[in-house]
Amino acid sequence: MRSLILVLVVLGALVGVFAAFMLMQDDAQAPAPRAQSGSAGSATTRPTASGIAPPPSTQTATNSVVGGGEDVWIQQFEKDTARLVSEFRAAKYDPPKEGIVFVVQPESRMYSSNGQVMALSAQDGEVVLPEQARKSDRLDDFSSGPPTRGVLNNVTISLFENADATVPTLTCTVPRVTFDNDANRLNTVQTEINGQVIPADRIPVTVRGREYDFDGQGLVMRWNQRDQRLELLEIAHGERLVVKNPGAFGAMPLTKASATRTFVTEEPVQLVSADEADAAAVAAQNREIKRRRAAATQQAAQKAAEQAGMPPREAVAYVATFHDNVTITQGGVPVGSAEKMLARFTFDGGDPAG
Repeated sequence: MRSLILVLVVLGALVGVFAAFMLMQDDAQAPAPRAQSGSAGSATTRPTASGIAPPPSTQTATNSVVGGGEDVWIQQFEKDTARLVSEFRAAKYDPPKEGIVFVVQPESRMYSSNGQVMALSAQDGEVVLPEQARKSDRLDDFSSGPPTRGVLNNVTISLFENADATVPTLTCTVPRVTFDNDANRLNTVQTEINGQVIPADRIPVTVRGREYDFDGQGLVMRWNQRDQRLELLEIAHGERLVVKNPGAFGAMPLTKASATRTFVTEEPVQLVSADEADAAAVAAQNREIKRRRAAATQQAAQKAAEQAGMPPREAVAYVATFHDNVTITQGGVPVGSAEKMLARFTFDGGDPAG
């Protein structure tokens, strides 16, 4: 398949690079540092291989205020609720060189309002800070704006159902991506793999998930900031899409939480006894049963209220268009082929609709 435009919401987790790494939360307060160590020092001598153009600025390596540091944590919170929405960590960062900051082992986590957690990690990267941020004496002072653009190397993105989950529902790996905050764009970039220069449209993109696996090459994404949705995801060369659960394709799940009723199972109650000596015991037993029943009912009502207060996960229908020599197999047996195939599916992070 020479061309595959695959609008996959699981790959949409890559959008988290915009939000989690660049801390793009419009409704969040200025981030607060969790911990910081290290001080200003000499930058690591290394070429800027990312190809990022230095920002238009009077700041240079000699007069930049930001120094180096290690183990920096930056957190952002919602203004109204003080809920943690994102946090970023860099094991090490160097002082800016022509406005570009080199970060080692950047990690970030984005906490969505519906409970899901997106975790991102990279081997290293180079980011461009806005002018005001470069004038700060600390990297963790992002009150004047997040990085505007940059490059991340050996990126791994994992999506978890909730903060307590230990196994991700999907994992996406990309050797190299570049992002542009102003253009709301993310794409693969030319890099060297095993001593060979690989063009941007041949950079491998790998997804391993609970519902399906995907292998392809070359990635271009655009994020619609106004509507807060993925506008375009294009894979230049598709190789393989394995659907583990066919129920994930087809039906559109409910976009609103369905009303539910909780029924408490009642224990049998002794109403009559021929033995008068049992009267006190029966009365005590009945009181205990009523107490447990009332407690269970109250607990069920509280749980239902909590669930009703949580915003429903948005469910969107996606269409994958496969071009050129499409082959469909099931259990290793070919079941069809076509020059073009359309597949409609949804993904909401939970059980797929049947």
